[in-house]
Amino acid sequence: MIHKNLWHPQSSVLYDYDPKRKEHNALVMSLIALARCQSMFDYQNLPDTIPRRDLEMLIMSAGCCAITKVEGELYALWGGLGGEPNPYYMPTIFTVSNPALKYSANLKIGIECEIVPNDSVYMGLLPIICKSSYLRAENDLSLYINDINSRIVAAITANTDREESSAKQFLHDIKDGNLGVLMSDVFSEGLKSLPYASSGRSNAVTQLLEYQQYLRATLYNELGLNANFNMKRAQLSEGEVDVNREALLPFVDDMKRTRIEAYERVNRMYGTSIKVDFYSSWQIAEEIMDGMGESNAQTNLNGNNE
Repeated sequence: MIHKNLWHPQSSVLYDYDPKRKEHNALVMSLIALARCQSMFDYQNLPDTIPRRDLEMLIMSAGCCAITKVEGELYALWGGLGGEPNPYYMPTIFTVSNPALKYSANLKIGIECEIVPNDSVYMGLLPIICKSSYLRAENDLSLYINDINSRIVAAITANTDREESSAKQFLHDIKDGNLGVLMSDVFSEGLKSLPYASSGRSNAVTQLLEYQQYLRATLYNELGLNANFNMKRAQLSEGEVDVNREALLPFVDDMKRTRIEAYERVNRMYGTSIKVDFYSSWQIAEEIMDGMGESNAQTNLNGNNE
C-alpha cells in the first residue's frame, strides 16, 4: 500500500537520474499521478470525520475502504477482505485495525459496515499507475544517457601516459577557449581520434521521446483523460480523434458507478446523504462524450426520417 511511502524521507528528494534510484523515481511519478487523480471526483454531504482527500486516497490506493461507525462517528477505514464467501464468492468480513482510533474488529459487510470499492474488481489505481511510472522512469534514464552521450563528438584513444597527458591538456585548452596544440609525434606514436556521434543516436532520442509520449498518453487515457499517443507524423482525421475519445471513459465510468452504488448503500444504512460525481477535467470529458452521443443519435434519427 502506497501510504507507507507517502511520508518517507526520500519522498522529498529531487528526481534523480542515477540508475540506483529508478524505484524512487517511479514512486515520485506514481505520487504525482495519484495526486492528479484526487481531482477526479467531487463530493457533497461528507461527514466531517471523513475528509475527501483521505477517503479517495484510501479507495484509489487500496482498492476499497469500509465505512462504519466508531464511537458514534462515521469513518472510512483501511483493512482486509475475508470471511466465508457469499453465493457469488465475494468476501463477507472486513478486518480493521486502526491504531489512531484504538479500534480493531471483524466487521460483517452489509450489516456492520459498507464497502466502497474503487472499481468492480477492487483493483484500485496503483497497478495502472505504478506500471506506467516504472516504464517512464526506465525511459527517462535512457533519455538521460543518450543526452550525455550526445556531448561526445569524437573519442580520443592513447597508448601511453604521455599521449594521455597531451590529449587532456589539449581538451583543457579548448574548454578554456585557448588554441590547443598537439605535438606531431604524439599523433604518429599512437594518439588517435575516432568519430563517435552518428545519425542513429539522434534517431534513438526521437524514438525515446515518442515512447515517453506514448507511455504518458496511455496512462491518462486509461484514467479517462484525452492525451494523444498517435505516432503518425501527419494530421489526424476527425474519425481517428473520435475513436480515441470513445475509448476513454469505460474504466472511470465503472469507478463512478461503483461509488454511486456504494454510497447509496451507506446512505441507507447510516441515514446520510453522500453524493459523488465527476469533477474537473473528467466532468468536461463526460460532457463532451454526452454531447457526441446526442449528436450521433440526432444524425441517425435524421437519416431514418429521410
